[in-house]
Amino acid sequence: MVLYEGSYVVIGGTSSNSSEIYSSCELWDQESTWKKFQPLCKGRKNPSASVYGKNIFVFAGTNTQKVILNTIEKYDGTSWSIIETWLPI
Repeated sequence: MVLYEGSYVVIGGTSSNSSEIYSSCELWDQESTWKKFQPLCKGRKNPSASVYGKNIFVFAGTNTQKVILNTIEKYDGTSWSIIETWLPI
């Protein structure tokens, strides 16, 4: 979860039995309501995330096979993209 432009964004996640990994994102806005947010390119469980300027960066996380993802996604205010880099895992 990150604070992005005054609202909280919950990023990715998993079903209660971990059989599904979600790419969905939800935004808790200043009116205290949940709204859909642009989904990630890949589903991720337990990623790290940070905000820099008007961008959100999401690092690593795991997939349904519990494999650690070595990619980074960037939200630029419009859509997510995968940054062409590999994390040293």
